[in-house]
Amino acid sequence: MNERISNLLSQIVKFGVLILVVTTPLLFWNLTSEYFETPKFLVLAALTLILLFLWSLKLLLYGGVKIVRTPIDISLLLLLVIAAVSTFTASSHSVAILGNFPRIHGSLIAWVAYILFYFTLVSNMKGAKDVKPVLLTMVGAGVALSLISLLSYIGVFLPLSWAKALNFTPTGSTFSSTAYLALLLPFTLKSAIAGSNRIKTAGWAITTLFAITITLL
Repeated sequence: MNERISNLLSQIVKFGVLILVVTTPLLFWNLTSEYFETPKFLVLAALTLILLFLWSLKLLLYGGVKIVRTPIDISLLLLLVIAAVSTFTASSHSVAILGNFPRIHGSLIAWVAYILFYFTLVSNMKGAKDVKPVLLTMVGAGVALSLISLLSYIGVFLPLSWAKALNFTPTGSTFSSTAYLALLLPFTLKSAIAGSNRIKTAGWAITTLFAITITLL
C-alpha cells in the first residue's frame, strides 16, 4: 500500500514540475501590479511548497530521508547562506528579504524558493525516462513563446488590451525570451542532427523558429 501511495505521490510531483515548466515562460496576468514576474513567482512558490510537502510525505512512507546529491549542491547552499547573510547588511531588510516590490527576483525569499525547487526536482527526476517529458514540455513552451512573440512583432496581438505591443512577449522582456530560447537550442539541434527522419524534420523546424525569434527579438 505504501509503495502504491509513494508511486502516486511521485507522479503528482512530476506533474507539478511540468506545470512549472509551462508557467515559467508563458504565464502572465493583470491581476497584480506587475504582470509577468510576480505571477510566475507566486505559482513557483506555491507549487514548490506543495511539491516539498508531497516529497516529504513520500520520504516518510519510505521510512527514511533520501536526497539525491549533485555537483552543485554545495554551491547552491553557499549561495543561500550568502543571500541570508547579506540581508543583515542591506540598507533595507524588507527589500532584501521580499524584493523591491513588485520585483521579487534577487530577494532572499526568491533564492529560497529557487533552491528548494531545485532540490525537489533533482530528487524526483531520475534518469532519462523522467527528464525527457520535462525537456519536451520545455520545447513545447518555447514554441508557444516563439509564436506569440513573432505574431506580436508583426502586429497580430493577443485579445488583451494591455498586450498590444510589438515587443510583447510572455516572459516580460525580450532578453528573458531570448535567453530561454537560446537555452533550448542545443536540445533541438541534437534532435535535428541525431533523431529519426520525423524527429529531424521537427527538430530543424523548431530550431529555425527559435533562431528567427532570437534574431528578431
